[in-house]
Amino acid sequence: MSSVGTRAAARAAIGASKELVETILKVTLDRLEQPVGDLDEEFLVLGRRARRALAARVEQTAPDRRGRDALDRGLAGILQSLNELRNLYGTGHGALTMPERLAPRHGRLAVDLALTLVRFIVSTLDDLALLPQPFTDDETAPMEQEQPAR
Repeated sequence: MSSVGTRAAARAAIGASKELVETILKVTLDRLEQPVGDLDEEFLVLGRRARRALAARVEQTAPDRRGRDALDRGLAGILQSLNELRNLYGTGHGALTMPERLAPRHGRLAVDLALTLVRFIVSTLDDLALLPQPFTDDETAPMEQEQPAR
């Protein structure tokens, strides 16, 4: 992740990480046929709704209740951390100055947190067969269909 090599890049990475997670939360709700809500819905409320919707559809996210609770607390912690990092240091709030001690490692942390959460949610949606499937060799993509002869 050498692309997060400056304080400005760290700030952008923090903002983009939260936006990526917000998008996957909305996709999750959509795939689970839940109302996505309005565009101004608070990030943590959106996260809670997506976590609950996933839990309702997945019988086993962990081997037992304690594991499921621990997993849910971990996901909630990632959401809380991304929200706080973005509010403190990320782009989007029109801050006039660059935080003095913001370092590239903070941006990389935000990216890693976001990717971990997204990877877990996407794999869960895939386990539920709720992701679009790629074309097989037997199928023809719509753009590749033969045009009728004139």
